[in-house]
Amino acid sequence: MRDEFRRDPALPMLIGDDTFIRGIRVGVDRGDYVYQRGDLLFGPGDPPASVLIDEQAVVLIMTYARNKGVWPRPAAKPAEEEQDERPKSGIEPDIRDKDDEHTGPDAEAAELSAEGPLREALVRLWEQARDKNIDSIGDLTLRLFDAGDAFRLLGIAGRIPDADKTVGLDGSYETPDGGGCELHFAGPLPDAQPVREFLEPQLRAANTTRLEASIGFAFHDDGLSMRGEAPEQLAEQLCRYASGAAYVSAKAKA
Repeated sequence: MRDEFRRDPALPMLIGDDTFIRGIRVGVDRGDYVYQRGDLLFGPGDPPASVLIDEQAVVLIMTYARNKGVWPRPAAKPAEEEQDERPKSGIEPDIRDKDDEHTGPDAEAAELSAEGPLREALVRLWEQARDKNIDSIGDLTLRLFDAGDAFRLLGIAGRIPDADKTVGLDGSYETPDGGGCELHFAGPLPDAQPVREFLEPQLRAANTTRLEASIGFAFHDDGLSMRGEAPEQLAEQLCRYASGAAYVSAKAKA
């Protein structure tokens, strides 16, 4: 935001964060944004909440928040309903097929997801995997909503060893003279590099821009082991170049 104010001499200088915080509050009141920080969720109609700017805080566009089930808040079940759903005998029925008892993590445990600032989202993803006793991850996908983060990670994704990389790009931009371009790309990382080289300067010069990027890692052999420090090392390598909001998902290695 400060960069945008520097580019336009007609706008006042931004010295502190007050203007940014007021913008978030106005956006929440108008129903454009949802502010999330840890367990705090601040949306339209809520009483005023403290808005902090740090790595644990994220501002979600309302459409995205609705699509992901973040807003409106899921309705809590009344205590009576929860009691009614319990087996009358007090014994949980075992309805699993005997053939499934030795197949490792179940389908729900095998698919993981988290969102927030990239580092926080990855930390939560590793915690989920270990809590569910997943030995290794076979596929990891990062969805990024900041063009700068996306382009930087595209530049270094090739350095991640022992994984096939795929890229998805969906975006659009409008030039100062009124021209427009919409773009969709899906393919292997090497094919995405020329697209990145074309798109990066176009977005910098454009009046309005939109870009969502996904980078997928399909790990070779036994996958990304959860037993050592490999996940934390991977997160450290990625987060040197990106720190914005991200949606990360993973699947356990079959």
